[in-house]
Amino acid sequence: HVYDSQGSQLIMEERLTTKNSTALGKSESLSLHGNGEKTNTTSNVTVKRVMNASPEMLFLRGLYSAIAFFKGAFLFIFAVGLLLFLIVDIAEQARVIVYDDMGDKSGLAYPFISTVLAIPVFLHGLTQIMTLVTSFVTDVFAGSPLLNSFGYGVVLTNWIKFIF
Repeated sequence: HVYDSQGSQLIMEERLTTKNSTALGKSESLSLHGNGEKTNTTSNVTVKRVMNASPEMLFLRGLYSAIAFFKGAFLFIFAVGLLLFLIVDIAEQARVIVYDDMGDKSGLAYPFISTVLAIPVFLHGLTQIMTLVTSFVTDVFAGSPLLNSFGYGVVLTNWIKFIF
């Protein structure tokens, strides 16, 4: 079994050793398919830690993480700008409702109410996107175990990290 962690791998290997006790008292190796003879099975577990991170690999992961962080920052700026446009639209709708000189004001409240009700929806959606961006940046720095689990291969996974 191989367990990946950030910068290293744990490799666990289990070996079964089976020995046979014969009538003469000698101990011989047997296969696991004994024919009624008494067998003793011992299990040896070996755990090795292999470091798979080098300074070059950490630099590359840091570069990919910085690119992902900057893309997330642009997305954050877009989200804040979208929320500011909603707030400006609320002020504009309030101005129209208060200072409109038209006689029929029955339909003027609907755009104002819909803009106010849109703010929680936008906030929830944009916070979910920010959460995904944060998870993507940490996944990229950890060596992309999530992207690697899709089975696209190393080259395509690196292009996905670089482009998206």
